[in-house]
Amino acid sequence: MVASAAGAVACLAIFLTDGGAASDLGKAVYLSLFVLSVVVCAARAAAVRAERAVWTALALGLAFNCAAEFYYWRAIEPLDEVPPATAADALWLALYPLSYVAIALLVRQRVRRVRPSQALDGIVVALSLIALVAALALPGAVSATDTFGLVVNVAYPVGDAVLLACLIGMLTLLDWRPDRTAVILGAGILLSAGGDVGYLVLVSHGVDERNLGVLEALWPVGALLMAWSAWAPSPRRRPEVPEGIRALVMAAGALAVAIIVLAAGQFTALGATAGLVAIAALLAAAARGVLAFRDSLQLAESRRQALTDELTGLPNRRLFNDRLRTAIADARASGRPAAVLLMDLDRFKEVNDTLGHDSGDRLLRAVATRLSRALRANDTAARFGGDEFAVLLPGVGSVDDAVRIARSLETAVGAPIPLEGLSISTEVSVGIALCPDHGREVELLVRRADMAMYVAKRAHTGCEVFTEEHDGHTPERITLVAELRRALEGDELVVHYQPKVDLSSGRVSGAEALIRWHHPTRGLVPPGDFIPAAEQTALIRPLTLHVLDNALSEVGRWRGRGHDITIAVNLSVCHLLDDGLPSDVGALLRKWSVPPTALELEITEGTLMADPRHALETLTKLSAMGVRVAIDDFGVGYSSMEYLRRLPVDVLKIDKSFVLAMGRDASCATIVRSMIELGHNLGLRVVAEGVEDVAAIARLRRLGCEYAQGFHFGAAMVAGEFEALLAAPFPLDASLSLAEVAVTAAGDAGTG
Repeated sequence: MVASAAGAVACLAIFLTDGGAASDLGKAVYLSLFVLSVVVCAARAAAVRAERAVWTALALGLAFNCAAEFYYWRAIEPLDEVPPATAADALWLALYPLSYVAIALLVRQRVRRVRPSQALDGIVVALSLIALVAALALPGAVSATDTFGLVVNVAYPVGDAVLLACLIGMLTLLDWRPDRTAVILGAGILLSAGGDVGYLVLVSHGVDERNLGVLEALWPVGALLMAWSAWAPSPRRRPEVPEGIRALVMAAGALAVAIIVLAAGQFTALGATAGLVAIAALLAAAARGVLAFRDSLQLAESRRQALTDELTGLPNRRLFNDRLRTAIADARASGRPAAVLLMDLDRFKEVNDTLGHDSGDRLLRAVATRLSRALRANDTAARFGGDEFAVLLPGVGSVDDAVRIARSLETAVGAPIPLEGLSISTEVSVGIALCPDHGREVELLVRRADMAMYVAKRAHTGCEVFTEEHDGHTPERITLVAELRRALEGDELVVHYQPKVDLSSGRVSGAEALIRWHHPTRGLVPPGDFIPAAEQTALIRPLTLHVLDNALSEVGRWRGRGHDITIAVNLSVCHLLDDGLPSDVGALLRKWSVPPTALELEITEGTLMADPRHALETLTKLSAMGVRVAIDDFGVGYSSMEYLRRLPVDVLKIDKSFVLAMGRDASCATIVRSMIELGHNLGLRVVAEGVEDVAAIARLRRLGCEYAQGFHFGAAMVAGEFEALLAAPFPLDASLSLAEVAVTAAGDAGTG
């Protein structure tokens, strides 16, 4: 490559001197450059098998060119008068078809499919070049007197025009993003074609073709560039030129050529032909513009479809994320936070299953319309898929503002929607995450809003703002889960037992099994710290089985000693979705020889409502085995009386918040009385939690509550301490003060 560059510089220097190509040194350098171009191109053909056909064709063309130069120098140039056509012309012209073949093979390697727009680009360029050559170069070419000379003279500009058209055609097929090979090859072709056009123009003006000066340097330098293109680095595509700009350039180029051709003003047959060809180029450019306009419309529609949800017409996840990136950048610049709201329709599957998917689709469209109408102009509502929607609130101001808007969206969406003659009320669960408080990246904000949304769905709170406690992927939570897995394999997890007392006899009738973690370095880890982490992983199943195994082993031992007591174990929502739970429970009951009626499984209202259908199936199987089912923390959830009636429930546990307050709040006393009556009317036994004094015992006995549980009887304790309580009953007699009797009486009157 260095030698080629040095030779090209030397060639230009020689042709700028007085001796020019007429000197022996000039001819030696001139021919050596042609020889070098053949060697360079042939070497590439030998070295790279995949491109051998391309560079072999070009090397042959350059070899014919080299032979023509040598023949012309030795046989034609010494003559007094140069013939109009010689054997050298045949050798020179052989370069054209071989170059066409090389370009065609090169394009075939780089282009798999030709689009109509690319073909039209090539046609526009080819017609424009032919018109330009016909107007500028052919007048000089047709000055030859004999027919053979005329054909040869015309062959050069026509061959150059076709070669340039092939070059431009290659560029169009590469979407005007040529790699280095195409750029260098094109430069060589342009130099050679420029030499041919310049030759015809000068000769037509009487210049001796054997003394063209620096113009002669264009051919060897062009040949070198064509050879150099074979050794260009691997193809590297440049940025694509937009479709509209390409169409505009094509039209402008064709118009410029037409103006030049028509301005030439040669009213001859040749001039008229050039004008017609130029007009044809203009028409092709117009067709290209129409095609570009159609493609632009199709592209705009494709982009719209790619960025919007087909069912609702709302933006989809991709467009939402794009707008969220912009909102994050604006939040950083302005200091005003942006909020992401993820919302999921509650019990949407029931609508699909009951009314059909068409009704479900209409419901989703109605929700989308209501969201759009309830938002500000610069907010974005999007559908992520299924029954999940997202809302972007740029510049929301504060967490309180985001919560206020979320509540307004709940109200807007929750208004009844008529479907199939029914009025369907839609409830949503909303999770909120703010930038920068909860993250500065799109994926993180969406993920954290999603975590908060699932917390809202489980707790039936409607709306939740993300907190670190929701994230099960923090380093601390990951460490905790790893340590919990190790604790399950060791002896760090122990089961404690809180007594449940029969209020008619004072005797301990059962116990609630509660897990405790004695960490070797952290000490006693509260259940609230590790139970949620276990529920978010696969550890909740072995953890619950660990509690069941230990609890049933103890209750089996106690019952073997004559104590007819029951044991209660808490279940989470994932257990009710586990089809293997009944078989696991049955295996453990058989293992410890405990009758199924001695086991009581507690579920909360929130757990029950997460998937009522699946919960009913699982609980029905357990009930059929004889296992008892209890509703825990009753009164703080949202379960309907219909589900409570249909489920195989045996026990109702009143939440401690009502029991603790009934001594000072008449309304709480009324609520406790109502829940006791409800349980009895449904044929259920009632347990009151949160009993901390004898006054509460007296009230509950007067209201007819059968069982009680609380710190008055004892906190959760180890198995040995609990067994000691089985020996004697608790004293139940207590005198109420006049004020306490008045509160209880007011509660009774309120329920009468």
